[in-house]
Amino acid sequence: HKQHKRLMVITNVRLFTARRGGSKKEPKFEVRGEAHILALTSVQEAGLILHIQFRDFEVSFECNDDDLTQKILGVLFRNYTFYNPGFPQGTMSCKWLDQYKASQEADLRKKYPVIGNSLAPWERPARAFRSWAYFYKEANKDKLSLGLKSILRRPLDDMVVDDERWLHTKSLGCQNPKTIHGALLCVAFTLELLHGIEVTDVKGDNDLFFAVQTVLKYNTTLGSLVLDGCATGPEWGTLMVKAFMDNPNIALKRFGLKNCRIGDKGVNYWIEGNKKLQRHPSCIYLTKANC
Repeated sequence: HKQHKRLMVITNVRLFTARRGGSKKEPKFEVRGEAHILALTSVQEAGLILHIQFRDFEVSFECNDDDLTQKILGVLFRNYTFYNPGFPQGTMSCKWLDQYKASQEADLRKKYPVIGNSLAPWERPARAFRSWAYFYKEANKDKLSLGLKSILRRPLDDMVVDDERWLHTKSLGCQNPKTIHGALLCVAFTLELLHGIEVTDVKGDNDLFFAVQTVLKYNTTLGSLVLDGCATGPEWGTLMVKAFMDNPNIALKRFGLKNCRIGDKGVNYWIEGNKKLQRHPSCIYLTKANC
């Protein structure tokens, strides 16, 4: 945007805006807004103007000509489709709109086909998680990606009773809550691939809370979810109750908040919410709530 001297940069997995400062000989750029490509919620094309909406911020700008508009739109669509772990249409997935706010996704799929779009159930979440690891510049990003892939691909032994796939975040070798939030968003829609998720020794933030909410809201096959040391506020005490109200097909049998710090307010949310539920997991526990 010429008036504010801002630049927009699109890479494979991120979009950010930067403001130019400094001198002509030594320019400096301050990153103002940055988001992962999978955080897109809507992209609207209105002539030469593009409105790009993310979960946390939005960008609107006017292109010089229609060719540039289509080029930017094509790059965004290809990158988003390539890394999309399977977000459900109409809820989590990005909306691709024309100037009348009507969907143009079908036309974009014909115009910008994505190579390698047909993947095995474990390939799509593993590829999406790799993009999150790159976005947060994890030092061991390749190992993280291979770790998740090996968990999702692990063959189950039919001769062993209760042989199940579990995602333990410690086994990924990552303690960054934002990267783990990416892992949870990637596996939230891998129905029947995972039986349980356990997040351990990670201090939760808004992104991780959103990811856990997403898993509970949309997954219908996960049997167990344990959060150890993640809860950082009273809002974590509402997770399970809200999940059973919003997701009637939820299969959760065990839910635990271990070493949580939700305080008196969070425990009250927990108790009063459980009284309202018609059905509950068969195993529920809460420890060290600091109340």
